[in-house]
Amino acid sequence: LVVNIIVLVVIFFQNQILSIHMDGAVQSGLSPITPIDKDPDVHLDMTEIVQSKGFPIEEHFVTTSDGYVLTMFRIPTDGNLKRASRTPVILQHGLLDSSFTWVNNLEHESLGFILASSGFDVWFGNNRGNKYGRNHTSLDPEKRFGGFWEFTWDEMAMFDMPAMVNYVAAKTISEGRNGQVGWVGHSEGTIQMFAAASTTPPFVSEELTKALNKVSLFVALAPVAYVSNHRSKLLNALAYSPLLQTLYDKGKREFMPDGSIDTFAPEICRMVDKACDFFLMAIAGPTVNINSSRIQVYVSQTPAGTSTKNLLHWTQGVKYPVFQRFDFGSSAANFAHYGSFAPPSYNLSQLSVPTALFYGSHDYLADEEDVNKIIAEAGPSGNLVHVEEVDSFAHLDFTWAVDANVKVYNKIIPLLKQYIK
Repeated sequence: LVVNIIVLVVIFFQNQILSIHMDGAVQSGLSPITPIDKDPDVHLDMTEIVQSKGFPIEEHFVTTSDGYVLTMFRIPTDGNLKRASRTPVILQHGLLDSSFTWVNNLEHESLGFILASSGFDVWFGNNRGNKYGRNHTSLDPEKRFGGFWEFTWDEMAMFDMPAMVNYVAAKTISEGRNGQVGWVGHSEGTIQMFAAASTTPPFVSEELTKALNKVSLFVALAPVAYVSNHRSKLLNALAYSPLLQTLYDKGKREFMPDGSIDTFAPEICRMVDKACDFFLMAIAGPTVNINSSRIQVYVSQTPAGTSTKNLLHWTQGVKYPVFQRFDFGSSAANFAHYGSFAPPSYNLSQLSVPTALFYGSHDYLADEEDVNKIIAEAGPSGNLVHVEEVDSFAHLDFTWAVDANVKVYNKIIPLLKQYIK
């Protein structure tokens, strides 16, 4: 159903554009539709695209304390510096995305490549449920009611983040580092750190505390904790539609898995690139910073999958101005899970890691009003070390924009060097 909706939206925009061409004339000042050339990076996976740019890459498997097996990637060196001299940084993707988002532009435009070339030991995380996180020690992701898909960003905060941080710290300690790491998150990669770093007893585990003590700096790009003031009409429609709950109840627990759209989306975006522009802007906000001809590469690896339950958690935040754990829908169910009749809230005033925020003035999903709530609540923690609005940036610009290197990444590097010793 979701695929059909997207195809219909693309066809609609295609028809709107085609309708201006009458008797060979160009109306409204628009140029005739001309397919763009196919980009050679289309359908390259994480390993292939990194190697195609001349960088080495390693694959690591991290098992969480609840059994999920996550694939992490690593660009350990550019050949010029020893591993022990390189500061480790974890890059964490957003909703329905994967580690590919950090390397999907050219070498001088992608944060993963820029950090590697700047002397950092770059690690790429993947959350449970995406194409690189569909493994478990006992649960089968192919079973509709088998339990694998019973997670939201709560579990990404409580299990995925600490497992990845502790793994990277241990690995780099064995290579001569001091165990301190940086975390750069985009969108969902920020909410899981906000949640983890503002968790209070009785939900604080030894593993979580150990991981948080190793994070010297958290850089939040397009930061989200609250989303009730978002401006995306499509997200709003999804939140108030019965679609997600119906899918969940019928056992469709995996949402937009790898291959569901990205098999045909690149060709659509190559043939009618403006249609993809319009659709993405309707979700994430208007942008003037993305190379339209490169969208075919992005959508060849995105969406990368998550759980339907995770989307339900996100839509709870759309409906209500809260930053809290998943609401199971009844006082009895919440009490069984939490020992309280309402889902426990996260307490940003207890934010426990130094944090730098970068948010966009055109971001429909991380709206300025919601970002200001983060700033106001986290302020008393004393751990907000940098706050900056990026002019004209929309939600996806923080990983896709051709000028993110100048507007954002060049400012992240000195912060990482300052806080990670």
